[in-house]
Amino acid sequence: MIDVHFFRPGTGKSCLLLALLEKPVNSSGGLRRAISQNLTEFEVATLIERLIFFIYEKESEQTLDKVLNLLRVLIDSHSLRFIWDEQCHEKLQKAASVVTDLVSAFFS
Repeated sequence: MIDVHFFRPGTGKSCLLLALLEKPVNSSGGLRRAISQNLTEFEVATLIERLIFFIYEKESEQTLDKVLNLLRVLIDSHSLRFIWDEQCHEKLQKAASVVTDLVSAFFS
């Protein structure tokens, strides 16, 4: 389970996600395959939910780009499995709403 040391003590920030965001996220299939093979639908949905919090924090434009790229890889890695796992639907609907609002704000 990925929730071991998931949050940095006293900050509410995810150590795992901060570490992931320091790494380059590209569109190669290696990361997507690794996520698909090693994480469950619920774990990926939880990571997606946590990444949404980074969008609201607006630390920097570079961080936002990395968050969006990582969101894309996470969603792509489990897209078909998410359809069948009802436990993930609410988290994914919230994530979709945030991304839709972000895109709307960007283009308005």
